[in-house]
Amino acid sequence: MIEHQLTGPLEGARPVWRTVAAVVIAVAGLLAVDSLPLFFPYGAPVLAKSPFRELMERGPLLADILPAAARGTIYALGILAALILGDRFTLGLSRIAMWMPALVVTIIFVEVVLRYVFSSPTLWANEMSLWIAGGIYLTAGLYALQQRSHIRIFILCDLAPRWLRRVFDTLSVLCVCIFAFSVVWGGYGEATAKFLRWETFGTAFDPPIPATVKPLILITLVLLAIQSVSNLIWDWSKEPEVHKPTDDIEMPPDQVLTGNPPKPHDDDRA
Repeated sequence: MIEHQLTGPLEGARPVWRTVAAVVIAVAGLLAVDSLPLFFPYGAPVLAKSPFRELMERGPLLADILPAAARGTIYALGILAALILGDRFTLGLSRIAMWMPALVVTIIFVEVVLRYVFSSPTLWANEMSLWIAGGIYLTAGLYALQQRSHIRIFILCDLAPRWLRRVFDTLSVLCVCIFAFSVVWGGYGEATAKFLRWETFGTAFDPPIPATVKPLILITLVLLAIQSVSNLIWDWSKEPEVHKPTDDIEMPPDQVLTGNPPKPHDDDRA
């Protein structure tokens, strides 16, 4: 598979600038964790387990010293750096997620061998495969969006002029952001409650699937919104794509790898 080319203003720059952007993201994330006690001035919720309670009830190291304007500036710079490195982060995450299906297959293979060969089934194989597969399904959409390989209906878009295409792209990104904001706004309380009480699956293995998958859904939606804005920014000045009926013709694997379209046969010319 040919991956979409990495874009962004720092892709042609020296690696030090990409490192600076990554450091800014890390600083903003650490400051957000340090600011956590400020969101719970009356103490941690009753449902919080002890590790999370200790994290929320400790004293901030730096967040209470910095003024609100400084914290907001650091958060804004972190979001800007995330937009700049959005493609690189998504591809890095996909490099990890691409090995997860092999891990699921291995778990199922081990379960089949233990169950039907040694008559000693496991208690963890089914829930563990579900747990990993849930993360794969979520991150797959993020990778598809970065590759511009998600389903798109481009009949009207191909007929529109360039300025109207930009309007369509802006409206679609706006819809994605509104959807992500709405789901995060409505599901934040439930996801936080499940995570703080470390809700488990209720089986013999009892993994914390609800406590991890619910927050992961919201995190993935935020990343989808960031990736969609990043795509809009970096594709704004690109030449518009032209879609032809021959784009859907299947090519042999060697031609897909080289990117060369199939040559017409003599019968087709006739």
